[in-house]
Amino acid sequence: NEILVCVEQEVAIALVSIKNEEHISAIIDIWKNAEAVTYPALSPMRNFKVKMESPDYPWMYYNIDYIEYSDGSCYLYSRDDGRCVDAGTLIKDYLDGNIS
Repeated sequence: NEILVCVEQEVAIALVSIKNEEHISAIIDIWKNAEAVTYPALSPMRNFKVKMESPDYPWMYYNIDYIEYSDGSCYLYSRDDGRCVDAGTLIKDYLDGNIS
């Protein structure tokens, strides 16, 4: 299992690869079980694509947005169904180099 945090332009560029199983499980748990919140209609400070892959389906990624705002709030958001949850700090810690 792996989670890639990417910037998407003409192609997706992975900035972070999360392979720690506890961290992967924590991110999936946040996505599946956190209470849904209203998507903030503000311009984000940073926006990334979170791509989750599994060895069961190595050719297919599950994609959601990871969005950070200047007030420090971070969200996971699905454009498919509009689900939005507080992302916590784990992905931010990877992106900021606090976890490698």
